[in-house]
Amino acid sequence: MKTRRSDLVLLSLATVLAGAFSPSLRAQEAPPAAPTAPSAQTEQQIEGALQDGVEVSLGREEIKQQIAKDLGISEVEVPLSVHLPPEIADQVCPQTEFEVRSNENRSCTASNYLPELAEAARGALE
Repeated sequence: MKTRRSDLVLLSLATVLAGAFSPSLRAQEAPPAAPTAPSAQTEQQIEGALQDGVEVSLGREEIKQQIAKDLGISEVEVPLSVHLPPEIADQVCPQTEFEVRSNENRSCTASNYLPELAEAARGALE
């Protein structure tokens, strides 16, 4: 009977030690890594993107029709896209699709009409 108790004690001790040195258990206990702050270069890139502007697609039919009407040209003459300041792009592109700080491509599709779209299209045609 003494042998069985010592076997149980050894088995219990082995189980505890195996759990303590298991890599998967240690990984679970490790504290999560602290988030890193964006680098200065990333901030500079964001600010540069904000200054460079946004490429706004004029592909929606209702937008193209309004621009053509305002400029007195046919719809086929309307440029495919125009370059706009972020403040204007933010107004003509829906907020759900476009947020200038998180949009790496700096592009969106206009779905709201503003006269600035027609002026930018006029500039692109010249």
